[in-house]
Amino acid sequence: MSVFETETPYGSAGELLVSPFSVPEVEAPTASVRETPVSALLETPFAEALATVGEEELEAEAVGALAAELEDEEFTEALEALVDEAAGRHLRSAGTWSHEADGGRLAAGEVEQWLEALAAEADHRLAQLEEHYADRPVDAVSEGELEAMVGSAVQDEGLGGPVDVQEQFLGKLVRKAAKAVKGVAKLAKRGIAMAGKLLPVGRVFALLRKLVRPLLQRVLAKAVGSLPPALQPAARRLAGRIPGVGEVADEAEGTVTSLGERFDAALAEAVLAPGEAAAAAPLALFEDEATASRDGGSALEALDEARQRLARQLREAEAGADPTAEMEQFIPVVMAAMPLVKLGVKVIGRQKIVGFIAKLLADLIRPMVGAQVAQPLSQHVANAGLRLLGLEAEARDTIGAEALVAAAEDTLREVLSLPEASLEQELLLEAAVQEAFEEAAVRHFPARVLRTGLDDGEAEEQERGIWVPMPRGAGVRRRYRTYSAVRPVTISRLMARSVIFREGDTLEERLLDEGVTAWPVPAEVTTYELLPGGQLGHLAAFEADGESPAVGALQFSELEDEGWLPGPRRGWAGLPSGLRRPGRTGRRIVRLRVAGRPVRRRRRFGLQLDLTGPAPQLVLSVLVSERLAHLLAGELARRRHAVVVAAVRRLVGPARQRAIAARLARVLTRQGITLPEGGSVRLAAQLAAAVERVVAARLPEAAATLAAAAKDPAPGITLAFAFPFADRAALAGGVPGEPTMSIRPGTGRA
Repeated sequence: MSVFETETPYGSAGELLVSPFSVPEVEAPTASVRETPVSALLETPFAEALATVGEEELEAEAVGALAAELEDEEFTEALEALVDEAAGRHLRSAGTWSHEADGGRLAAGEVEQWLEALAAEADHRLAQLEEHYADRPVDAVSEGELEAMVGSAVQDEGLGGPVDVQEQFLGKLVRKAAKAVKGVAKLAKRGIAMAGKLLPVGRVFALLRKLVRPLLQRVLAKAVGSLPPALQPAARRLAGRIPGVGEVADEAEGTVTSLGERFDAALAEAVLAPGEAAAAAPLALFEDEATASRDGGSALEALDEARQRLARQLREAEAGADPTAEMEQFIPVVMAAMPLVKLGVKVIGRQKIVGFIAKLLADLIRPMVGAQVAQPLSQHVANAGLRLLGLEAEARDTIGAEALVAAAEDTLREVLSLPEASLEQELLLEAAVQEAFEEAAVRHFPARVLRTGLDDGEAEEQERGIWVPMPRGAGVRRRYRTYSAVRPVTISRLMARSVIFREGDTLEERLLDEGVTAWPVPAEVTTYELLPGGQLGHLAAFEADGESPAVGALQFSELEDEGWLPGPRRGWAGLPSGLRRPGRTGRRIVRLRVAGRPVRRRRRFGLQLDLTGPAPQLVLSVLVSERLAHLLAGELARRRHAVVVAAVRRLVGPARQRAIAARLARVLTRQGITLPEGGSVRLAAQLAAAVERVVAARLPEAAATLAAAAKDPAPGITLAFAFPFADRAALAGGVPGEPTMSIRPGTGRA
């Protein structure tokens, strides 16, 4: 009898559990509608500062309006590039210190030095601008002068390497200051009192200087995986100043978007503060939050160590030993990297839950425990995983135990994500552990190791892959997994049109941008899964050869629907069992290669809400790639206007509308504007329909402008549609006016 067919004694808690391994089975009221009074139709000639609205409410509205003006998707992209670059640098460096007890700290120190050089350069440039503009009032700086200042700051930016990533950030930082000056000038024209008390333009740069280092501290914390506890209650003060900021940030705590939002909110409040003392408060709050992030807990390092320790314990134990104690030690560490789950478990008694789940998992893992099992188990896993990935040289005596640990971790994340009430039911919990562990075992082990019938009988000539913890060259630090089966696929144009990415664009758009002219297209798809603390920069550092992490990160994307991924025998119709259930482990990422070149993601639209004027305005920017811009220009030259309109319709089609709707919901929620259920989807559809109408109506007369923009050296063109709203109520009701269209060269923000 092989080591995989040993009888397994189950404990009392697991009598009904079956190991996945090949062993013998032991009506709301309607509001009344009143006619609008005549007085509501009249517009007072007096300034808003003299209105009856309370001063505190008006102040909050002004701060929120300026924060909306400061919001900049390209600045968020620059932050993302910094995080990816820093994350990749940290993980690579940590691998060189793998034998040092404090290797993570030493690697973080190297990244901190890199960011400090960036902070010093930013401070130097902003200090020069502070001195240049000095005491000039906001209305004395023309828009042309601001554009010239921004242009000189960003003219050399690019993404050719790490230094360029720094330049990209510096350019976007200068533009952030210019947007602050422009926004305050617009508020002052409306007569808002607090804008009239604005400090001189030079002070805008002075305030920005004080925010840069705290922002970069948060970038470092994000990159190295610090998981600080919830921000101090004092941080919630800002949520009261800008409606929606607290809620949005809580939902995406630690995301790059939330870092940018908090930065904008702090800058807006400081800039509009009536004096030095008032401006110091938001600056101090932002710095305190950054310190909390920098000094956050080492939950990820503890998880790295716990994975390694448990794998060693399972590998070195006596055959068939009970690993309950080891699981009880492992579970709290996994919980520590799941803050929301940890809080829920504490409510019903942490030790009770830990002990019960530990016993269940121990009974399921017991058949694979021990030195006699470790070597053959690792051999099977290596053949199905490392061999397919070209990593045969890896140590084969540890990967089997590592796969056991990964299956246990997946099970814990799935089970601990159950509702709190479900965790109190032992029978339900037992069933959930059984199901989750079976699914996790299929993900991490080849079919020959599993119980007969557990796998789904995929074609033997194309053995399914398994998930392999990665990277292999960074010591014990695992930040993502790779699905070992990487197979060639053939993509038809119709198929490419149906593959949609989270950004709202299709695979067809990306392939066209890469220069594809003939169909079908041979390609290769690799699938990844981010683990706790994982960043795209980690993937890029080890998977994108020859590129910096920030540049390489553009090769990796999320799919809106994974159903198209190739699986054995079924082609693009479904998923193999190892891919079908992502569980609770992390984001699913794909990389596509065509003719050996990666297919990169690009930003396809922009959204800007302007609340600084007398009425709200929403600007939707449709970004057209360089290749498509020239194709459109050629069709216009042949007077094939209907073809151009059809192309624009695809650019704002259903997939793009879903992405726009998600963005709308976040932007409006940040300003305390809550749309009714489904309101963002309907508003996105209205915007898209209006874009189609305006393009169809304006295209003949705008043909020359579009053609000229396509010939401009700047890559691509931008079609900007400005939608007016009568007031905030119209914005909340999703009632836009007809937009105006403008065309400009390039796909950057104006």
